[in-house]
Amino acid sequence: MSLPAKKIYVGTERCGLCRSQLPWSGESDLNLWDLDFRAAFCLEPNDENTIEITRTANLSDIHDQQIDVRLTGHRQNQSITICHYQQRFRAKTTHPTAYCFHAWCYEILIQKVERCTESEIYKLSQILSLGSVVWESRRLHRQQIEDTSNETLRVLADSHQPLYKLLRLPVELRNMVWNYIGLKAAFSATVLVAEETTRLLHALNCSSCQTVSLTQGSRISVKMLTVFGTPYIQSLADGGCPEAIPGVVIYLKFAMVYGGICAVKLYGSDWNTGWLGVLPNSGRTWYGCIRRPGNTLACSSNGLYFTSLSSLDDQILWDQPDIPNTLCNPDKELFDFERDISRSCELPKSRQPRYFGYLPLLSDNEYVNGLTVYLSGNGIVGIESHFTKTSRLIGGRDGCPKYFPFHSGEQIAFTWLCIINSQSYAFAAPTVTIQTTFGRIHTFGPYILPQQVMNDKYKWILLDRPGSITGFYFEWPKSAVIMRIGVTRESNSVGTGSPNLEFTACGAPRLARVGPNAGLFMSVADLSNLRKVEICRVGIRCTGLKLYYLQTPTAVLGQWHTTDSSQHVSISNSNGPSTMGIRFKFSKSGDHQVVTDISFGADTSDDCNSSYFRLGETITWWFSKSDDVICLWDGKVLPVPKGSIINVK
Repeated sequence: MSLPAKKIYVGTERCGLCRSQLPWSGESDLNLWDLDFRAAFCLEPNDENTIEITRTANLSDIHDQQIDVRLTGHRQNQSITICHYQQRFRAKTTHPTAYCFHAWCYEILIQKVERCTESEIYKLSQILSLGSVVWESRRLHRQQIEDTSNETLRVLADSHQPLYKLLRLPVELRNMVWNYIGLKAAFSATVLVAEETTRLLHALNCSSCQTVSLTQGSRISVKMLTVFGTPYIQSLADGGCPEAIPGVVIYLKFAMVYGGICAVKLYGSDWNTGWLGVLPNSGRTWYGCIRRPGNTLACSSNGLYFTSLSSLDDQILWDQPDIPNTLCNPDKELFDFERDISRSCELPKSRQPRYFGYLPLLSDNEYVNGLTVYLSGNGIVGIESHFTKTSRLIGGRDGCPKYFPFHSGEQIAFTWLCIINSQSYAFAAPTVTIQTTFGRIHTFGPYILPQQVMNDKYKWILLDRPGSITGFYFEWPKSAVIMRIGVTRESNSVGTGSPNLEFTACGAPRLARVGPNAGLFMSVADLSNLRKVEICRVGIRCTGLKLYYLQTPTAVLGQWHTTDSSQHVSISNSNGPSTMGIRFKFSKSGDHQVVTDISFGADTSDDCNSSYFRLGETITWWFSKSDDVICLWDGKVLPVPKGSIINVK
């Protein structure tokens, strides 16, 4: 069998034996031990009879995100090219995977295990490197994987520790030591491979599929296997359980972490079994549902634990166990650019899991009192709902927050998704505009020039279905921003009125490196009839104001942060400010300026680094991640042309 010259493989991001990050940058801060690596791969795609393990290579030799690696044995004169994991997302061609691991970890493993075949090393490194989880492990689990591995290290180190004096320290101090050492030290890898990886190697089996009966009267027993601190279902068996399935199984739910199944729950018409297995305490847990599973359940295994159930063509996973029944088929209700705008064919079915997030706007019969959408210059990166005692976030908090406070009894009546009017998917990242049951309209997006609105440069997609909106959901993106968004509704809610989409038209300030539809945001509020005013401060910057009025709903100027790093300070008493105006002080750095202080008082200062506005005036607060500009409102509100609005029903 001949091997094509310089055959290209994609290297995994993590070591397939100790599960720590590989230094693909070609640099290492700790003794250079982790730069030496080897890899296991198949010469022929998906043919495990052609498994090979490379010779040792050094990541300091990486060039242009790739490295040539020599083979062993009778192929020692041949080599392959291994590309950095990230190139998989940029290249159009899909290359086979080379499961990489530290040369140090490989030596530890073969010293601990008398017989260890290349096939076993390939299979184990395939599982532990999380290469099969693809983007999910990179975008959603990176820090959580580090945390679970560190916890496993602390537990194992106490029994493996050659420096027994360390055991005399209190556990809090030992934890501090291991937090400092972390996963990068050679001794840490030695502990993990010698104790955890060796144990898992002995647990490997050849079985890739198992079936279990779901008929009435069957008794299902669960066997668990812990992998780096996370419990997984290793097998399901008929018998061995005192409680029998009491009736027909209508549907089942399952929980997954890092691509492995941890627990299942069976449901009948009026019963459920509770969770069979263990719900993990760490890591992001995903939940799936199989409706009408039939009398038998097919379970697929990677050799250590179950990775999928049934023979579903498309595995839909959610970030929480309970979602509305209307989301059984999320693609049907979800806005999709290629289907709804460019009129491409339906999304192809895929056997890879697909990950969705759901953000409810109701909690214990309370509707949200505030909604934050986090935006970068390219689109939405996260949405957060705020309640009296808690908040819920899907996505991330990078970028600028646009916050909307709800009045008592106010709900979202209509939602539009705004996109650039183009047939190219590159411009398809949407922003959100809402209209409430009080008739208020708020745009969670950057400022758009009026002439671009009037010249049909943008389209607004109305998610037009009856009922007030009770939640947002989206498919977790493989890119940096959210591309596919949908809403859920309460069909039995009262009338929500008619949609009345408007936009603001005014002149925008000129700022460095940001602009309309490119990271520049605006907010407008009236300074009349104020009852109370609060400042939001993050570090030295005053990022925004929350204005409480005597009669009308609350408004926000600028950015209102809700994280622990922000401070909210009232600058007026309960009787309302008895002053003539409000002053904003700025601090400049290069091309940027931010607000650093806000106060009420008379206009007595001639400071050129401040702006003063009288009570009763309407002002605009323009902002970006690095800029604040505050001026009098000089614009107007206009209706969006009807030709720019598309109904998606």
